[in-house]
Amino acid sequence: MAIVMPALWRYCKNEKSEKLAQYGARVWNIPESDTEKMADEAINAKVAFFEQLGVKTRLSDYDLGDEAIAEVIRKLKEHGHIALGEHGKITAREAEALLKMAL
Repeated sequence: MAIVMPALWRYCKNEKSEKLAQYGARVWNIPESDTEKMADEAINAKVAFFEQLGVKTRLSDYDLGDEAIAEVIRKLKEHGHIALGEHGKITAREAEALLKMAL
């Protein structure tokens, strides 16, 4: 969760910026300002929280790279998980892109 969630939020920020801004204001007391800025601050606050707990937030922190991403995508396809996310809009290609953001 500490790796995928921030990458997913960054990947989907355009469509989720209002919810992320609301989350930032309610959970992290981020002052009201530009919605996109608040969304970025909320994501950064969540990452800082995980890191404060000693939880690493990048795949590379666990010595995982492109080869691990390729294996994850292969397994997703093998098991038919090609429409992910709350609305089933995240394809294997998009999953690969957001996992690369998590490197």
